[in-house]
Amino acid sequence: MFLPEDKLLYLADKVVVRYVIKGVVPRREHEDTKMLIVEKFLLKQESIIKNYSGKAKVTTYCISVLNNMCCEIIRKELKHWKNNLVEIPKSDVSNEYDTNKALIISDEIRYLNNVMILFDLDKYKINIALAYYYQLEVSTIDICKYVKIHKCQNVPTLNSIELKRKGEIFNNLAAFVCIVENKNIKSDAVRIWLNKVINTIIKRLNSPFDRANYDKDSFQILFEMYHRRRNMESSDKNKELVQC
Repeated sequence: MFLPEDKLLYLADKVVVRYVIKGVVPRREHEDTKMLIVEKFLLKQESIIKNYSGKAKVTTYCISVLNNMCCEIIRKELKHWKNNLVEIPKSDVSNEYDTNKALIISDEIRYLNNVMILFDLDKYKINIALAYYYQLEVSTIDICKYVKIHKCQNVPTLNSIELKRKGEIFNNLAAFVCIVENKNIKSDAVRIWLNKVINTIIKRLNSPFDRANYDKDSFQILFEMYHRRRNMESSDKNKELVQC
């Protein structure tokens, strides 16, 4: 066995306890949740072993896998747990549910942030393109970082105005990228690139082991929350004062 049964039970318990302490998993669901993720782990053990690169300790890798499985169970069971809290006053149920929902959303935003980090310096360009595509306010910091990376002397404008036609959006993005990167890029190329990026991000959000089930619509919602929080944190902490 990749991981001895007693060790697997211990690690699964360790993962679930963390969410019990946070109040995400009800205490009465502790054991059931633990056994559910153990069962999921054993069912997928073959693919788990296959995907183990050996770079991290086996226990570290397994904790990561178990944590992702626990998050998946939480997403599926949260509504059911809420409906079964009949012994708790409605106001308390509502407060607990809202708190749990906020914690899960926060975890997903943090996971998306980690996914974006994997793009390294390209993340600034991606953030700009996604924000503009979804008609959000483009971050000045992202523009300044993107411009500095390509050593562009003249900072182009990218108006955050409501555009009803996607063709206009990609035309403007293409013109913006051409100036910054000093290249001749067509709008179709930008559209294809952005669609590929979105698909890659969604794939990473849903992996490993089917941890989530994002599509383009739900990803847009998550990105908007990530973008809003990221801008708020930059503003609140007054960090990265960049001059273009």
